[in-house]
Amino acid sequence: MAIDIADKKRFLTWLITHEFFVRREVSWILNYLLTHDAILNKVHFVEQAQHTPRGICVRSSSVSDQSITLYLDDRTYQDSDQIFHEIRFNWKNPFI
Repeated sequence: MAIDIADKKRFLTWLITHEFFVRREVSWILNYLLTHDAILNKVHFVEQAQHTPRGICVRSSSVSDQSITLYLDDRTYQDSDQIFHEIRFNWKNPFI
């Protein structure tokens, strides 16, 4: 079932306002997604993003000190600048 952009935006807005992330860059990345419909249209919310070809896992500080992780094929990245640039430059590729 596809989730429409309005619901994705409501969820991201809730997440940004109700959760605290160890690194403030996570909020910046989520706000970037929130303001770019073309990219947000390629974002799919799933469980177990680490098992997808291209996924991002976001965790609040209550869960982990690793706020954001990018899973790209069989590699993982936790540098927020690198994750942001992956989103920005490869926005036509889906995040699942």
